Amino acid sequence: MEIVKTAWPALSPFVRDYVDGRAAARARFVYPPFDATTWDARAARLRYPAERRAALADALAAFNRAVGNHPAALANVERLRDPAALVVVGGQQAGLLTGPLYTVYKALTLIRVARREEARLGRPVVPVFWIAGEDHDVAEPGHVTVLTPDRTLETVRLSIQPKARVSVSRWRLPPGELEAVVERVFALLPDTEFKPAWREKLLAFAAESDTLVTFFARVMAELFGKHGLVLLDSGDVNLAPLKVDAFRAAVERNDDLRAALAQNAAWFVAQGLTPQVDVRDGDAHLFWTGAGERKKLWVRDGAFVTDDGTLHLTPAELARRVTDAPEEFSADVVTRPLTQEALLPVLAFVGGPGEIAYWGLYKELFALAGWEMPPVVPRLSVTLVEGTLQKALRRAGLSPREALVDPDALEAAWRKGLGVLDFDAAFAEAETALADLYARLAERFAPLGQAARDLTEASRARAQEGLAWLRRRLEREWEARHEASLRQLRRVRLSLWPKDRLQERVFNVFAYLVRYDGLVDRLLDALGEPDGRHAIVLL
Repeated sequence: MEIVKTAWPALSPFVRDYVDGRAAARARFVYPPFDATTWDARAARLRYPAERRAALADALAAFNRAVGNHPAALANVERLRDPAALVVVGGQQAGLLTGPLYTVYKALTLIRVARREEARLGRPVVPVFWIAGEDHDVAEPGHVTVLTPDRTLETVRLSIQPKARVSVSRWRLPPGELEAVVERVFALLPDTEFKPAWREKLLAFAAESDTLVTFFARVMAELFGKHGLVLLDSGDVNLAPLKVDAFRAAVERNDDLRAALAQNAAWFVAQGLTPQVDVRDGDAHLFWTGAGERKKLWVRDGAFVTDDGTLHLTPAELARRVTDAPEEFSADVVTRPLTQEALLPVLAFVGGPGEIAYWGLYKELFALAGWEMPPVVPRLSVTLVEGTLQKALRRAGLSPREALVDPDALEAAWRKGLGVLDFDAAFAEAETALADLYARLAERFAPLGQAARDLTEASRARAQEGLAWLRRRLEREWEARHEASLRQLRRVRLSLWPKDRLQERVFNVFAYLVRYDGLVDRLLDALGEPDGRHAIVLL
């Protein structure tokens, strides 16, 4: 396994500026993510109530035992009882079979950063993976995409959807649903030495699970538990009492929070950027689940209400309600970082490009709630390049870095290497000459009147059609001569840029685990520290 580093492809301008350390983007955050002084400063400033540690550890221990996490992870849970213990946290929705590859890379980042900072700071630092069990969006985590042996993309989805907006932690799946997904996915994967064992493990995890969250957690525990990764379900009712401070801040400072969010979104717009969060007037940024369905709260006429009027409370009434029954409420994308800060002694947050973009809106929100935004560390970003792809790139005269600029650049460079004729320039020149020719003909025969003009125009149109026909035939002839190489190009592009997106955003890890034994452990050792660059892994 060889690692080649390159610039992180396909980043938005704001995230690119953040990763590169440009002042305007970094000013939206408190700490620079790659500065060694960040960690000592954050650790010194962090205040986490000692009385919460027992409840936190008890809840995490119960969940991690229930999903069969490794003794190393359970030991890390116990270390959280230590008043000096800190966490590095990041997370994702409960994707089928872990979802896209970036989930795996996020977990690897958590483990690496936690290990590094524990050694540096001389105090316990625990990696915690936040499973977004509160979310009700099943469409995104409820599918898995794999590249089949015949080089086609196949997506396997759950066969059912919830009938109401229910948090995925509470949505019970019928018996056999998850096993069917495993069987459908593994039918698409190549037959290898390691495939049967993974299939049996995943079928066992599926049989033991009745929600997406518990299935996801069991798979993640299998992959990362031995490295001490602690799993947290944000929809765990046992954690609800620890969220009260965040919920109360969201209620009592709601006007200020919404105003700060709108002001920060306006900054993005003024820079010519699109805010990652949809800022809507009156959005209270909380959900109420007391009626069994996840319903958004709005601020209307000084009260907090649901769209259907099921809940209608004054700010004082809602503040009491979130205190007395926090299990009835959940955060949205804006208040989730605040609940995370209330729940955990957060040394740092690990996020992907999308998360970095919306956390750029939140610095003042933390301050309004009485906290400080933690360091935001870009997760590891990776593309896996198998041996056959490496050979194809070498034959085309391209390096892995050149292939990972963007998909169109890959295509253009590959075709150029074949000695591609410049059809655009040649036919642009021909069309210009044709237009000049017919302009002169029209001028010369103008004395013949309208009939001559009509005949000239009709001839010009037929000549243009002829040029278009000639171009199509010549391009077809060129492609026929290079058919084998172009077929390789399509294969390479599909493998490195599926759906014209980074591989890590589409493919699932099990397409690789059935072929490369111990891949996750090897990546943990080989990838190095997160540094804002993209790692090309030559398998």
